[in-house]
Amino acid sequence: FGETRKTALVSGNNNLKLDYEPAYNPPTISGQERAAVLQNNAYQFTPVAGAKSYQWRHQRRVPMAEAEGAENGLTRVEAKTSAGYEVIDTFIQASGTQSFHLAQPNVEPQTLTLKRVFKVGTGSHLQFSSRLGQAGTGQSAKAQVSTDRGATWQTVWSQVGTETEGELMFTRRSIALSTFADQDVMVRFSYDIQSGTFFFQTDSGVGFYIDDIFVTEAEEFFEEVIRDVSLGT
Repeated sequence: FGETRKTALVSGNNNLKLDYEPAYNPPTISGQERAAVLQNNAYQFTPVAGAKSYQWRHQRRVPMAEAEGAENGLTRVEAKTSAGYEVIDTFIQASGTQSFHLAQPNVEPQTLTLKRVFKVGTGSHLQFSSRLGQAGTGQSAKAQVSTDRGATWQTVWSQVGTETEGELMFTRRSIALSTFADQDVMVRFSYDIQSGTFFFQTDSGVGFYIDDIFVTEAEEFFEEVIRDVSLGT
C-alpha cells in the first residue's frame, strides 16, 4: 500500500496513540462495458487500502421521461418543512391542478428533495417552473444539486425576496448541469432564511412555489440493489 510517515511528539513517559490513515485511491473496475443478458458477468476491482469489506451496487438506468409535479402528492419527494401549512397547493400551479409550496411559519429552512437519482451529461439542464411570491429580503429560493447522495448540496440557482408581493406568474427556469457531467446527482429545492426581513404567513401567494421539474438529457436509476462482495471479483 506504499509508505506513510508521520511525526509524533511524546513528552515524558506518556503513551501516544497514532492512527494509520492510508491515502484513499478509488478502485479500478474492469469488465465488459455492457453486461450480457441472461448470463453471469464477472467484474474485477482493485483493493482499497485499509478497507475491511466491499459492497457492489447495481441499478437499471432509463432516460428521464416524466416531469415531477405535485400531481402525485409527496409520494416521490421528501419534504422537510415546518408544521402549520400544506406543501401541496391546489390554488396556484404552473400546470395541472397542484404545485409544491414552501413557506416559513417559523424561522427555519424548508426543503423539498426529489427521491430520484440522475446520471447527467454535458447537455443536461435542470428545468422547473418557479414563482417566488411575497417574500422578505432575508428569504431566498434555491435549486440545489448533490453529488454525494445528499451529504452536501451545491446551489445552482437562487432568487432573493423583494419585500413585495413578488412574482404573480410562474417563470420557466433552465439551469445548465454541464459541470456535473458523468456524475450521479440528486436535486432539491430550498427556501432559506438569512439576515433581513421575512414573511411568516402561509397564505396563498406567500412563499416559494415549484412545479414541473425535469432534467433534460439525463437517465435516472431504478431497482437499486446493494450487496456484499468478496475481494477482487
